[in-house]
Amino acid sequence: MPSKSFDMPIIKVGNLNLGGTGKTPHTEYLIRLLKAEYRLAMLSRGYKRESEGFQKSSLESTPSQLGDEAFQIFNKHSDIIVAVDNKRVHGIKELESDVDVVILDDALQHRPLRGGLSILLTEFYRPIYKDYLFPAGSLRDIRKRSEEMDVIVVSKCPPDITKAEELRITEKLKPKARQDVFFTTYKYGEIQHVFGSNGFGSFSIEDRSPIFDNMLLITGIANSYSILQWTQTFAKKVKHIEYPDHHSYDMSDIHKLIKIFDNFAEGENMLLTTEKDAVKLRVMDLPSEFKLLPLYYVPIEVSFLKREEQFKEIINEYVRKNKRDR
Repeated sequence: MPSKSFDMPIIKVGNLNLGGTGKTPHTEYLIRLLKAEYRLAMLSRGYKRESEGFQKSSLESTPSQLGDEAFQIFNKHSDIIVAVDNKRVHGIKELESDVDVVILDDALQHRPLRGGLSILLTEFYRPIYKDYLFPAGSLRDIRKRSEEMDVIVVSKCPPDITKAEELRITEKLKPKARQDVFFTTYKYGEIQHVFGSNGFGSFSIEDRSPIFDNMLLITGIANSYSILQWTQTFAKKVKHIEYPDHHSYDMSDIHKLIKIFDNFAEGENMLLTTEKDAVKLRVMDLPSEFKLLPLYYVPIEVSFLKREEQFKEIINEYVRKNKRDR
C-alpha cells in the first residue's frame, strides 16, 4: 500500500507497547501548548468504540461513539476538533481543510502515513530496552523502530529521578544524534467528585488532613502502577479493583463496588477512579445510591522534569516551518 504525506503539520504521539505509557496526558499537553495559536484537531482510532468510520466530536458525542480516551479529551478540550478514524490518512483528509495542525494519538505503527513529527513514549518502569515482543512482553513492534522517531520521552518517572539515572537510561536507549530524549512525570491535580453535585466539593491532597483510613481505587487503564503508588502516600489502606483497559462498566460492576465500600470499617473512607473511567461512569444511568458515594477522580497532567522549554521549541519550530498559509 502506498504511503501518503500531507503539506501541513502532523504530530504523532505513540509507543511500541500495547499501552500504558501515558499517550493521552502527553497528547493533552500538546493540545494545551498549541490550541491558543492554531486551529487544532486530535485524531485517534477510537479504540473499542461502537461506531464505525470517521466520526467527529459534537455536543451529542458519547464514549461509545468516540472511544473513552478521545471522549475524555473532547470533554476537556471542546474548543478543538476531536475525531476518530481507523484509517488515519482518510481521517486527516476529512480534517485538513478545517485545521492548521493535526495531533495523532497512537499512530506510530500506521504505515500508510508518511512524514510528520513523531514522539515515542517509553515508560520509566518498563523501558523498551527491557521489554520483549508480545506475548513474551508488551511490545507490539520491534525495538529498532525507535530509531525512526524524532523525539523520545521517558514517561512516568519518579519526580526525584537523579541525573545519573537519566544518563543511564539515555545510554540504554541509544538515541541517534538527531533524537532528543526528555523525561516526564505525572502531576496530580485537584481531586473532584465524579458527579460534581450532592454537596461534594473538590480538594487537593496536599491541603487535606488527616489522610484517609480506607480507599477503594477503581481503574480500567493499561497500567495502574503510578496511581496506585500515589494513593498509598495518603491512604492507610488501599483496596484496588483493577479492570482491563477500556473496560465498559455495567450494573453488576456498580453493585459490586457499592457492596465493597459498604463493608469498609468506620473511618475517613473514599472511592477514587481515573479520569478515563469517570467519563464513562458519568454517562451511565446509575442508582442514586452510587451517586451519593464519595466517588472522586483525579486529573493527571504531564510535567517535564528538565528542559521543558527545549521540548516546546521543538514542537513550535516544527509547526511554524510546516504550516500552510491560511
